Parts: sequence; C-alpha cells; structure tokens
Amino acid sequence: MKVVHWSQVLIICGLLLCSLAEESLVKRTQRCLQCICEGASRCNETSLCTDYGGTGQVCGPFQITIEYWEDAGMPGKDFVTCVNSRTCSEAAVINYMERYGRDCDGDGKVTCGDYARIHTAGVSGCDKPWIELTPFWIAFQDCDKELETRAMLRSP
Repeated sequence: MKVVHWSQVLIICGLLLCSLAEESLVKRTQRCLQCICEGASRCNETSLCTDYGGTGQVCGPFQITIEYWEDAGMPGKDFVTCVNSRTCSEAAVINYMERYGRDCDGDGKVTCGDYARIHTAGVSGCDKPWIELTPFWIAFQDCDKELETRAMLRSP
C-alpha cells in the first residue's frame, strides 16, 4: 500500500485551485470585454470608422482610435482590419489594459470598471466623475448587471 504525503495532496489541490482561478479569470475577462464592447457601440460589428470630434476616427465594435491601437502594440499590423475584427480588437483592448490598467475609482483594486473607465476616458481621465454620466458608462453598467444576474442564476 502506497502512502500519500500531505505535500502531494496540497500540490494537487493547489493545481486544481489554479485551474479554477484561471477559468474564472477567462470568464471575467470575456465578460469585461463584452461590456466594454456594449458600452462602446452596443457591440455593433458592422460599425466601421466614424469621425471623432475632428481629431481622427474611431473604428469597430470597441470604437478604437489609431493612437489606442498603436499603444496596444498594433495587433494585426493593419489598423482598420484589426479594429473591425472582433478577435483582433479584443486583443488590442487586452494589450492596452495590460499596459495602462490602474485603479481609477480609488477602491484600491484594478477591476473591469477601471478598464472601462480607461477605455472611454483614457488613462489620465479615468478618475473623472463625468464618466458615469456618459452613454458608454450606462450601457457598460447595464451589461455588467445583466451578465452578473445571469451568472448568479446559473450558479448551483
């Protein structure tokens, strides 16, 4: 009969917890991306490029500017093609948040709400209270609440 050491049990439990945490992170990331997309354009994947305040264009379902895309490392290597592709534009948002993510609302945590604030107002404007009055923020919050409710209904 083989004896199992507690250290082996702890390692196995640790790996299982890491696996569950990683799955949870993926789900949270997808939920966050979905709600940022909802806030930006109602996830309109046929939304091409439109002029933005005389300073350039915003494009695609995430309404990304060329500067944002460049700061995100230029995934896909072609701006218009990338930001009009859901997969590539999601990669741009993730890259941007990995680079610039910070606590914008002062709660001591970096959350999806902080990422949404950065997405709509930029890093230097993400702490401004006016964000919560924008159509972007209202749609983002509605999406987040709806997906939270769905997740709670599915939980055992």
